[in-house]
Amino acid sequence: VIYKATQDVNKISEQIKDPAIRQMVISKLNKPRYFQLEYKNGLSLFQPVALRENSNSTVHVTGNSESVYKNFTTAELIRKKLFLQRTFIIRDSLKKWTWEITNETKKIGGYLCRKAVLNNKKIVAWFAEKIPVSDGPLSYYGLPGLILELNIPGGFHFEAMEIHLNAKISEIKKPEGGKEVTSEEFNEIVRKKMKMMGVPNGQNNDVQVKIIR
Repeated sequence: VIYKATQDVNKISEQIKDPAIRQMVISKLNKPRYFQLEYKNGLSLFQPVALRENSNSTVHVTGNSESVYKNFTTAELIRKKLFLQRTFIIRDSLKKWTWEITNETKKIGGYLCRKAVLNNKKIVAWFAEKIPVSDGPLSYYGLPGLILELNIPGGFHFEAMEIHLNAKISEIKKPEGGKEVTSEEFNEIVRKKMKMMGVPNGQNNDVQVKIIR
């Protein structure tokens, strides 16, 4: 499955004081990103598709470059994430999400999907029961069908644009090449670094700005 991902730039741009840099960041983040989800024999890998960047820009913006590996047999979750020019391998366990499935339906890519909500209806997913794969973008899963659309407030909106059910998939491998940390350790690293940068509450919106002088 190929997902098109767009991002809520308003919340992010509010944190950038310089008007010129803010406009450049908004311009870049308004461009969609693309991710691929592969599933085979109880293993899945969600990873970004290579993007084209403007090499002449003086402001380089990196959006969510996270890869997510799930092993549904062992409940293993591994995330490979870039943060402030450093790559981390974050090891964790699959979280059991408590979804609330509604009766609302709509079609996505020709599939009838049902709406499910999470975290007091803040996170919204649309899943296709006709595709019996309990998986979805990032670390979200656990519905009786593949998530074809996912909206995370203040974050990304994912929508499936290509669905290939019979595609030949090679071996799904665990992400490698980064500093290994636990989820708690990574969150603490992010909190401290973002606080040093003056970001309110030490929050990281998966966007990094590097100014070349």
